Amino acid sequence: MPEAASKALTCPSCGEAIDRGHFKERVCRSCNADFDLAISYQRYIAFLTFAAMVVIGMTTHKSSADGSWLLGILLAAIPIWMIFVVFVPPWLQKGHNQPRITIVSSFLAMALTMFLVEFLGFGTLNVLLASARERQEYLEMLSLPLVWISPNFLITANTGFLHLCGVLLGNSLFFGLLLFASYQVVRWAFNRSRPTRLSISGSSSLDNDE
Repeated sequence: MPEAASKALTCPSCGEAIDRGHFKERVCRSCNADFDLAISYQRYIAFLTFAAMVVIGMTTHKSSADGSWLLGILLAAIPIWMIFVVFVPPWLQKGHNQPRITIVSSFLAMALTMFLVEFLGFGTLNVLLASARERQEYLEMLSLPLVWISPNFLITANTGFLHLCGVLLGNSLFFGLLLFASYQVVRWAFNRSRPTRLSISGSSSLDNDE
């Protein structure tokens, strides 16, 4: 655990204790300085949650594991995350966190896209207009890329609802990671190409004449 954890619920500006009842205000009542949950704390909790999911997945995996098993692993992340938030004391940082794209937000965006657009939208049109062969090809496309890992993740016309949800959420996690990685690459490239402005203080006599 990072060393900053020892300063949990204390103002990062003045060091005074932050009352939990006033924590939502994100303003220290002693020095009026803004504060927020440290990004390092959020990443630490996310890492612990992911590690716990990996352990659970490894201990419960069987050769017959399919989308229903994967759905259980993904849903288990919610109570696991809540447990870590309760038992791991937070630490704070100065200022307010700015809105940013995270792995979680990327995953949620892809999950909504998969369920609302790909499954409900195009899936409904596929059922109404496509042939049986075309419908199966579409379901196979929805199974990617998890079906490359195991044929147990293949979605068919006889697939159960829990299996379907597990496969779609698993693929959403994969595409969410790609989306987040792409965002980071674009952000890095943008920051690299941003021109550096030099601030020159003082003025010459020629500037004053002009």
